[in-house]
Amino acid sequence: MAAFSTKQKQLSNIELSHFSGQMAMLLRSGMPAQESLYILKDDDETDGGQMKNIARASASVSVPDVLLSIMQDGTDFPQALMNSGLFPPYYCAAARVGFESGNLDMIMKNLEAYYIKEENTKKYLRSFLFYPFLLSSLVFFVIVIFLMQGMPIYKSIYEDLGAALTGFPLFLFHLSEGLQKYFLVFSLIFMALLFFFIFVNFTDRGARLFYPVGNHFRFIREQREIQSVSRFSSAMSTLLKSGMYPERAVALCTELNTEPLLHEKLTLLDERLAAGENFAVLLKELGIFNGPYAKLADIGIKSGDMDSTFSKISDYYEEEMERRREALVSVMEPVMVVILAVLTGGVLLSVMLPLLSIVSSL
Repeated sequence: MAAFSTKQKQLSNIELSHFSGQMAMLLRSGMPAQESLYILKDDDETDGGQMKNIARASASVSVPDVLLSIMQDGTDFPQALMNSGLFPPYYCAAARVGFESGNLDMIMKNLEAYYIKEENTKKYLRSFLFYPFLLSSLVFFVIVIFLMQGMPIYKSIYEDLGAALTGFPLFLFHLSEGLQKYFLVFSLIFMALLFFFIFVNFTDRGARLFYPVGNHFRFIREQREIQSVSRFSSAMSTLLKSGMYPERAVALCTELNTEPLLHEKLTLLDERLAAGENFAVLLKELGIFNGPYAKLADIGIKSGDMDSTFSKISDYYEEEMERRREALVSVMEPVMVVILAVLTGGVLLSVMLPLLSIVSSL
Protein backbone atom coordinates (compact mmCIF):
# COMPACT_ATOMS: atom_id res chain seq x y z
CA MET A 1 0.00 0.00 0.00
CA ALA A 2 1.29 3.45 -0.88
CA ALA A 3 2.42 5.42 2.11
CA PHE A 4 0.78 8.70 2.96
CA SER A 5 0.34 10.93 5.97
CA THR A 6 -2.83 10.45 8.00
CA LYS A 7 -2.64 14.07 9.08
CA GLN A 8 -3.07 15.66 5.69
CA LYS A 9 -4.56 19.12 5.50
CA GLN A 10 -8.16 18.96 4.37
CA LEU A 11 -8.98 20.09 0.86
CA SER A 12 -10.35 23.59 0.35
CA ASN A 13 -13.91 24.28 -0.77
CA ILE A 14 -12.74 24.86 -4.35
CA GLU A 15 -10.77 21.61 -4.38
CA LEU A 16 -13.71 19.68 -2.92
CA SER A 17 -15.99 21.17 -5.56
CA HIS A 18 -13.65 20.26 -8.43
CA PHE A 19 -13.17 16.72 -7.17
CA SER A 20 -16.92 16.21 -6.66
CA GLY A 21 -17.77 17.53 -10.13
CA GLN A 22 -15.26 15.26 -11.83
CA MET A 23 -16.40 12.22 -9.85
CA ALA A 24 -20.06 13.03 -10.64
CA MET A 25 -19.39 13.07 -14.39
CA LEU A 26 -17.58 9.73 -14.30
CA LEU A 27 -20.07 8.04 -11.98
CA ARG A 28 -23.00 9.23 -14.09
CA SER A 29 -21.49 7.43 -17.07
CA GLY A 30 -21.85 4.15 -15.18
CA MET A 31 -18.28 3.71 -13.93
CA PRO A 32 -17.72 2.46 -10.38
CA ALA A 33 -15.95 4.74 -7.93
CA GLN A 34 -12.61 2.90 -8.05
CA GLU A 35 -12.46 2.94 -11.85
CA SER A 36 -13.33 6.64 -11.80
CA LEU A 37 -10.39 7.28 -9.47
CA TYR A 38 -8.04 5.43 -11.85
CA ILE A 39 -9.19 7.71 -14.67
CA LEU A 40 -8.61 10.78 -12.51
CA LYS A 41 -5.19 9.45 -11.57
CA ASP A 42 -4.25 8.94 -15.23
CA ASP A 43 -5.55 12.41 -16.02
CA ASP A 44 -3.55 13.81 -13.13
CA GLU A 45 -0.35 12.36 -14.54
CA THR A 46 -0.79 14.02 -17.92
CA ASP A 47 0.35 17.55 -18.61
CA GLY A 48 -3.16 18.80 -19.19
CA GLY A 49 -4.74 16.90 -16.31
CA GLN A 50 -7.55 18.80 -14.65
CA MET A 51 -6.67 17.35 -11.27
CA LYS A 52 -3.16 18.77 -11.46
CA ASN A 53 -2.66 21.60 -8.94
CA ILE A 54 -6.35 21.37 -7.97
CA ALA A 55 -6.80 18.47 -5.54
CA ARG A 56 -3.41 17.37 -4.34
CA ALA A 57 -2.77 15.98 -0.88
CA SER A 58 0.86 17.13 -1.03
CA ALA A 59 3.52 18.06 -3.52
CA SER A 60 4.11 14.40 -4.40
CA VAL A 61 0.80 12.61 -3.64
CA SER A 62 -2.47 13.26 -5.45
CA VAL A 63 -5.95 12.68 -4.09
CA PRO A 64 -6.72 9.74 -6.44
CA ASP A 65 -3.43 8.09 -5.39
CA VAL A 66 -4.29 8.42 -1.71
CA LEU A 67 -7.81 7.06 -2.13
CA LEU A 68 -6.75 4.19 -4.40
CA SER A 69 -4.00 3.15 -1.98
CA ILE A 70 -6.57 2.92 0.82
CA MET A 71 -9.06 1.00 -1.35
CA GLN A 72 -6.52 -1.68 -2.30
CA ASP A 73 -7.43 -3.77 0.76
CA GLY A 74 -11.15 -3.72 -0.06
CA THR A 75 -12.10 -0.51 1.75
CA ASP A 76 -15.13 1.10 0.12
CA PHE A 77 -15.11 4.60 -1.35
CA PRO A 78 -16.81 6.51 1.54
CA GLN A 79 -14.53 4.88 4.12
CA ALA A 80 -11.50 5.72 1.99
CA LEU A 81 -12.61 9.37 1.96
CA MET A 82 -12.76 9.35 5.75
CA ASN A 83 -9.48 7.49 6.24
CA SER A 84 -7.59 9.84 3.94
CA GLY A 85 -8.06 12.80 6.28
CA LEU A 86 -8.52 15.03 3.24
CA PHE A 87 -12.31 15.35 3.39
CA PRO A 88 -14.51 16.97 6.07
CA PRO A 89 -16.97 14.81 8.07
CA TYR A 90 -20.01 16.20 6.26
CA TYR A 91 -18.55 15.25 2.89
CA CYS A 92 -17.79 11.69 4.06
CA ALA A 93 -21.25 11.26 5.60
CA ALA A 94 -23.01 12.48 2.44
CA ALA A 95 -20.87 10.17 0.30
CA ARG A 96 -21.78 7.25 2.58
CA VAL A 97 -25.48 8.01 2.10
CA GLY A 98 -25.10 8.20 -1.68
CA PHE A 99 -23.00 5.04 -1.80
CA GLU A 100 -25.47 2.97 0.20
CA SER A 101 -28.54 4.34 -1.61
CA GLY A 102 -27.04 3.93 -5.10
CA ASN A 103 -27.15 7.68 -5.73
CA LEU A 104 -23.46 8.47 -5.38
CA ASP A 105 -23.36 10.34 -8.71
CA MET A 106 -26.18 12.64 -7.61
CA ILE A 107 -24.59 13.20 -4.21
CA MET A 108 -21.28 14.13 -5.85
CA LYS A 109 -23.09 16.63 -8.07
CA ASN A 110 -24.90 18.09 -5.07
CA LEU A 111 -21.64 18.30 -3.12
CA GLU A 112 -20.07 20.19 -6.01
CA ALA A 113 -22.83 22.81 -5.81
CA TYR A 114 -22.72 22.84 -1.99
CA TYR A 115 -19.00 23.63 -1.76
CA ILE A 116 -19.22 26.25 -4.49
CA LYS A 117 -21.90 27.90 -2.36
CA GLU A 118 -19.70 27.57 0.74
CA GLU A 119 -16.80 29.24 -1.05
CA ASN A 120 -19.03 32.09 -2.27
CA THR A 121 -20.27 32.61 1.28
CA LYS A 122 -16.70 32.73 2.59
CA LYS A 123 -15.72 35.26 -0.09
CA TYR A 124 -18.74 37.38 0.75
CA LEU A 125 -17.83 37.49 4.45
CA ARG A 126 -14.24 38.41 3.67
CA SER A 127 -15.22 41.18 1.28
CA PHE A 128 -17.72 42.50 3.80
CA LEU A 129 -15.00 42.87 6.46
CA PHE A 130 -12.29 44.03 4.07
CA TYR A 131 -14.14 47.10 2.78
CA PRO A 132 -14.51 48.98 6.10
CA PHE A 133 -10.96 47.99 7.04
CA LEU A 134 -9.70 49.51 3.78
CA LEU A 135 -11.61 52.76 4.33
CA SER A 136 -10.42 52.99 7.94
CA SER A 137 -6.84 52.47 6.79
CA LEU A 138 -7.28 55.27 4.25
CA VAL A 139 -8.44 57.67 6.97
CA PHE A 140 -5.52 56.64 9.17
CA PHE A 141 -2.88 57.12 6.45
CA VAL A 142 -4.21 60.52 5.36
CA ILE A 143 -4.04 61.87 8.90
CA VAL A 144 -0.63 60.32 9.63
CA ILE A 145 0.89 61.74 6.43
CA PHE A 146 -0.51 65.20 7.21
CA LEU A 147 0.82 65.11 10.77
CA MET A 148 4.27 63.91 9.76
CA GLN A 149 4.75 66.11 6.70
CA GLY A 150 2.43 69.06 7.24
CA MET A 151 2.76 70.00 10.89
CA PRO A 152 6.52 70.78 10.80
CA ILE A 153 5.84 73.16 7.87
CA TYR A 154 3.03 74.91 9.74
CA LYS A 155 5.23 75.27 12.83
CA SER A 156 7.97 76.93 10.80
CA ILE A 157 5.40 79.32 9.30
CA TYR A 158 4.16 80.22 12.79
CA GLU A 159 7.74 80.87 13.93
CA ASP A 160 8.46 83.06 10.87
CA LEU A 161 5.44 85.15 11.81
CA GLY A 162 6.67 85.50 15.38
CA ALA A 163 3.89 83.37 16.88
CA ALA A 164 3.84 80.09 18.71
CA LEU A 165 1.58 77.07 18.48
CA THR A 166 -0.92 76.78 21.32
CA GLY A 167 -3.82 74.57 22.27
CA PHE A 168 -4.86 71.86 19.85
CA PRO A 169 -2.33 72.81 17.11
CA LEU A 170 0.46 72.41 19.68
CA PHE A 171 -0.92 68.99 20.63
CA LEU A 172 -0.93 68.00 16.95
CA PHE A 173 2.68 69.12 16.60
CA HIS A 174 3.77 67.04 19.61
CA LEU A 175 1.85 64.12 18.11
CA SER A 176 3.71 64.70 14.84
CA GLU A 177 7.03 64.66 16.67
CA GLY A 178 6.05 61.45 18.43
CA LEU A 179 5.10 59.80 15.14
CA GLN A 180 8.43 60.77 13.58
CA LYS A 181 10.43 59.71 16.63
CA TYR A 182 8.67 56.37 17.07
CA PHE A 183 7.73 55.76 13.44
CA LEU A 184 9.23 52.27 13.48
CA VAL A 185 7.23 51.34 16.58
CA PHE A 186 3.96 52.63 15.09
CA SER A 187 4.73 50.84 11.82
CA LEU A 188 5.26 47.57 13.67
CA ILE A 189 1.99 48.07 15.57
CA PHE A 190 0.13 48.71 12.31
CA MET A 191 1.70 45.66 10.68
CA ALA A 192 0.74 43.57 13.71
CA LEU A 193 -2.86 44.78 13.39
CA LEU A 194 -2.81 44.00 9.67
CA PHE A 195 -1.53 40.47 10.26
CA PHE A 196 -4.09 40.05 13.04
CA PHE A 197 -6.87 41.07 10.63
CA ILE A 198 -5.62 38.62 8.01
CA PHE A 199 -5.25 35.85 10.61
CA VAL A 200 -8.80 36.30 11.91
CA ASN A 201 -10.50 36.66 8.55
CA PHE A 202 -8.42 34.56 6.16
CA THR A 203 -7.46 31.52 8.25
CA ASP A 204 -9.71 28.83 9.73
CA ARG A 205 -7.83 28.80 13.01
CA GLY A 206 -8.15 32.55 13.47
CA ALA A 207 -11.86 32.45 12.63
CA ARG A 208 -12.43 29.77 15.27
CA LEU A 209 -10.42 31.54 17.98
CA PHE A 210 -12.20 34.87 17.60
CA TYR A 211 -15.64 33.59 16.60
CA PRO A 212 -17.23 34.47 20.00
CA VAL A 213 -16.09 38.10 19.73
CA GLY A 214 -18.22 38.74 16.65
CA ASN A 215 -21.37 37.55 18.43
CA HIS A 216 -21.26 40.66 20.62
CA PHE A 217 -22.06 42.77 17.55
CA ARG A 218 -25.70 42.61 16.49
CA PHE A 219 -25.18 42.85 12.74
CA ILE A 220 -22.46 40.19 12.67
CA ARG A 221 -24.52 37.91 14.94
CA GLU A 222 -27.59 38.23 12.70
CA GLN A 223 -25.52 37.60 9.58
CA ARG A 224 -24.05 34.48 11.14
CA GLU A 225 -27.51 33.24 12.09
CA ILE A 226 -28.73 33.69 8.53
CA GLN A 227 -25.60 32.03 7.16
CA SER A 228 -25.93 29.04 9.51
CA VAL A 229 -29.59 28.51 8.53
CA SER A 230 -28.67 28.79 4.86
CA ARG A 231 -26.00 26.11 5.31
CA PHE A 232 -28.43 23.88 7.21
CA SER A 233 -31.00 24.24 4.42
CA SER A 234 -28.40 23.47 1.75
CA ALA A 235 -27.20 20.39 3.65
CA MET A 236 -30.77 19.17 4.16
CA SER A 237 -31.46 19.56 0.45
CA THR A 238 -28.38 17.54 -0.45
CA LEU A 239 -29.21 14.73 1.97
CA LEU A 240 -32.90 14.57 1.08
CA LYS A 241 -32.06 14.37 -2.63
CA SER A 242 -30.06 11.25 -1.88
CA GLY A 243 -33.18 9.55 -0.56
CA MET A 244 -32.43 9.97 3.14
CA TYR A 245 -35.41 10.27 5.51
CA PRO A 246 -35.91 13.74 7.06
CA GLU A 247 -35.35 12.40 10.60
CA ARG A 248 -31.99 10.91 9.63
CA ALA A 249 -31.03 14.01 7.64
CA VAL A 250 -31.75 16.27 10.63
CA ALA A 251 -29.79 13.94 12.94
CA LEU A 252 -26.82 14.02 10.59
CA CYS A 253 -26.97 17.81 10.20
CA THR A 254 -27.10 18.14 13.99
CA GLU A 255 -24.16 15.80 14.43
CA LEU A 256 -22.02 17.59 11.86
CA ASN A 257 -23.14 21.14 12.68
CA THR A 258 -20.25 23.49 13.48
CA GLU A 259 -22.31 26.65 14.01
CA PRO A 260 -22.74 27.37 17.76
CA LEU A 261 -25.64 29.74 17.07
CA LEU A 262 -27.71 26.92 15.56
CA HIS A 263 -26.54 23.94 17.62
CA GLU A 264 -29.10 24.16 20.44
CA LYS A 265 -32.01 24.58 18.03
CA LEU A 266 -30.92 21.63 15.88
CA THR A 267 -30.46 19.45 18.97
CA LEU A 268 -34.01 20.20 20.09
CA LEU A 269 -35.30 19.65 16.55
CA ASP A 270 -33.61 16.25 16.39
CA GLU A 271 -34.95 15.15 19.78
CA ARG A 272 -38.51 16.31 19.21
CA LEU A 273 -38.63 15.03 15.65
CA ALA A 274 -37.53 11.62 16.92
CA ALA A 275 -40.43 11.83 19.41
CA GLY A 276 -42.86 12.07 16.50
CA GLU A 277 -43.65 15.80 16.46
CA ASN A 278 -44.52 17.64 13.24
CA PHE A 279 -41.44 18.67 11.24
CA ALA A 280 -42.86 21.88 9.77
CA VAL A 281 -44.28 23.05 13.11
CA LEU A 282 -40.95 22.45 14.83
CA LEU A 283 -39.00 24.43 12.25
CA LYS A 284 -41.15 27.48 12.99
CA GLU A 285 -41.59 26.92 16.73
CA LEU A 286 -37.85 26.56 17.38
CA GLY A 287 -37.09 29.64 15.30
CA ILE A 288 -34.97 27.85 12.73
CA PHE A 289 -37.10 29.35 9.95
CA ASN A 290 -39.23 32.43 10.35
CA GLY A 291 -41.81 34.39 8.40
CA PRO A 292 -42.23 33.43 4.75
CA TYR A 293 -39.44 30.85 4.98
CA ALA A 294 -41.35 28.86 7.62
CA LYS A 295 -44.45 28.98 5.43
CA LEU A 296 -42.47 27.83 2.40
CA ALA A 297 -41.01 24.93 4.40
CA ASP A 298 -44.50 23.96 5.56
CA ILE A 299 -45.77 23.87 1.97
CA GLY A 300 -42.73 21.91 0.78
CA ILE A 301 -43.08 19.31 3.53
CA LYS A 302 -46.80 18.86 2.94
CA SER A 303 -46.30 18.56 -0.82
CA GLY A 304 -43.48 16.05 -0.44
CA ASP A 305 -41.05 18.29 -2.35
CA MET A 306 -38.72 18.90 0.59
CA ASP A 307 -35.36 18.69 -1.22
CA SER A 308 -36.05 21.50 -3.69
CA THR A 309 -37.85 23.51 -1.01
CA PHE A 310 -34.84 23.46 1.30
CA SER A 311 -32.64 24.40 -1.66
CA LYS A 312 -34.87 27.41 -2.40
CA ILE A 313 -34.84 28.46 1.26
CA SER A 314 -31.04 28.30 1.26
CA ASP A 315 -30.93 30.51 -1.84
CA TYR A 316 -33.40 32.99 -0.30
CA TYR A 317 -31.33 33.29 2.86
CA GLU A 318 -28.20 33.90 0.80
CA GLU A 319 -30.02 36.64 -1.10
CA GLU A 320 -31.06 38.17 2.22
CA MET A 321 -27.45 38.17 3.40
CA GLU A 322 -26.42 39.90 0.19
CA ARG A 323 -29.16 42.53 0.58
CA ARG A 324 -28.10 43.25 4.14
CA ARG A 325 -24.47 43.57 3.11
CA GLU A 326 -25.29 45.92 0.25
CA ALA A 327 -27.49 48.03 2.52
CA LEU A 328 -24.74 48.33 5.11
CA VAL A 329 -22.08 49.14 2.52
CA SER A 330 -24.33 51.78 0.93
CA VAL A 331 -24.57 53.46 4.34
CA MET A 332 -20.99 52.81 5.40
CA GLU A 333 -19.37 54.33 2.32
CA PRO A 334 -20.76 57.88 2.72
CA VAL A 335 -20.34 57.70 6.51
CA MET A 336 -16.66 56.80 6.16
CA VAL A 337 -16.19 59.58 3.60
CA VAL A 338 -17.84 62.06 5.98
CA ILE A 339 -15.62 60.86 8.84
CA LEU A 340 -12.56 61.25 6.60
CA ALA A 341 -13.65 64.77 5.63
CA VAL A 342 -14.42 65.78 9.22
CA LEU A 343 -11.14 64.45 10.61
CA THR A 344 -8.90 65.88 7.92
CA GLY A 345 -10.90 69.10 7.71
CA GLY A 346 -10.91 69.46 11.49
CA VAL A 347 -7.15 69.02 11.68
CA LEU A 348 -6.58 71.51 8.85
CA LEU A 349 -8.97 74.12 10.28
CA SER A 350 -7.46 73.82 13.75
CA VAL A 351 -4.14 74.85 12.23
CA MET A 352 -5.26 77.23 9.48
CA LEU A 353 -7.75 79.39 11.41
CA PRO A 354 -5.21 80.60 14.01
CA LEU A 355 -2.72 81.14 11.19
CA LEU A 356 -5.21 83.24 9.20
CA SER A 357 -6.00 85.22 12.32
CA ILE A 358 -2.28 86.01 12.80
CA VAL A 359 -1.83 87.00 9.16
CA SER A 360 -4.90 89.26 9.18
CA SER A 361 -3.59 91.10 12.25
CA LEU A 362 -0.29 91.99 10.60
